[in-house]
Amino acid sequence: MTHAVAAVYFAVISAVAMILTIADKHKAVKGKYRISEDMLLTIALIGGAAAEYITMKCIRHKTQHNNCLLYTSPS
Repeated sequence: MTHAVAAVYFAVISAVAMILTIADKHKAVKGKYRISEDMLLTIALIGGAAAEYITMKCIRHKTQHNNCLLYTSPS
C-alpha cells in the first residue's frame, strides 16, 4: 500500500511539474504573465524535479538559467 501511494504521489507531482513548465513556456512565448520561478522550484523540490528537468530540456525552457537547472537536475 505504501509503495502505491508513493507512486501515485510522484506521478501526480510529475504531471503538475510538466504542466506548469509547459504553461510557463507558452506564456513566455506569448508575452503573458508568467508562472513564478519560485513556484517551479517548489514543485521541483517536493518531488517533481526529474519531470521538470526533462520537460525543460525537451521544450528548451529556462535551460540558460543556472539556478533552475541546479535545483531541478536529478543528481
